[in-house]
This record gives sequence, structure tokens and C-alpha cells, in this order.
Amino acid sequence: ALRDATRTFTHDEVRRLTHKIAHALRAAGLKRGSRVAFYSPNCALAFVAMISVFRAGCVWQLVYNGNALTENVDFLNDNGTEWLFHHSRTATEADEFKAKVSSLKGTISLDTELEAWAAPHPDIFPEEEHTASDLAWVKATGGTTGRSKSSMISHRAATTLFSAFHWCMPL
Repeated sequence: ALRDATRTFTHDEVRRLTHKIAHALRAAGLKRGSRVAFYSPNCALAFVAMISVFRAGCVWQLVYNGNALTENVDFLNDNGTEWLFHHSRTATEADEFKAKVSSLKGTISLDTELEAWAAPHPDIFPEEEHTASDLAWVKATGGTTGRSKSSMISHRAATTLFSAFHWCMPL
């Protein structure tokens, strides 16, 4: 199902791990609508964790690592971000976020902590109803006219985006 330079995951491994991570997010105090940020280079575990965020009914926030640290701190604070998944290569920045984002309840390194953190949890997460208008992800705008703003994207908009992409560029 997924492969990067260091790992390969089967469909069943992705399914089981996303259920475990969704449970771990709930055990950490997150609920439907909680904001979960990602600060990582592309890696298979980041994609697995993103699916888990959607499964748990949380809201995905991608933090662009090309922005200045202050811009990213503002974005996280403005959106009340409660959790951060990061890669070990971005641990220094993650420590800065922990110190400067008052709403953060916790952080997990995708490549060094995630699987052990999720391991004790069941590999079946109860299916929940998500409506098309529920918030799926929050994206920072480019900030070309001043301070970056947040763009709210619903599940309907995300589904439309991915459907259009697949129609234009079938896999």
C-alpha cells in the first residue's frame, strides 16, 4: 500500500496501524474536531498518521517547513492546535513549537515514537459518521498580502479535490 525509502506497508498493516493511532489520539484527550498538525518531510508514516487523524474525526493541519518558525507558531496558535506529529529530523522545531504553542497537549515523532505509542491500543476503531460539511483540514494561505491566514476545507471539498485529481490524472 505504501512505501518510502525506509519502510513498506501492506494494506492490512496500514489499516491496523491507523485504527491504533486513532485510539491513541482519543486516549491523549483529542476528540472530533481537534486540530492535529504535521511537521515532517514526506514519509509513509506521515501518511498513515494523516489517515488516522481523519479516522478519529480530528482535523489535519499541514505545517510548511519552508516557512519561518514564527509564521508556523502563529499558524498553530491561531488554530488552537492540540497535537503535533513530527519527524525526528524536525525535533528542534518541534521543541520550539512545544514551548511557544500553548494549546499543544503533546507531540510524537513519526519515525521514532509513533508505533510504540500506538501499540497498546486496539486495531479496530469504531466507525463514526462524518458529514460532508465537517472540517477535514486547515491549510495556511501563502501570506502574500500580509500574515498568513487559514483556509478551512470540508470533507466535501477534499473528496471533490481528490476525485478531480483522479479524473484528470488516473493512477
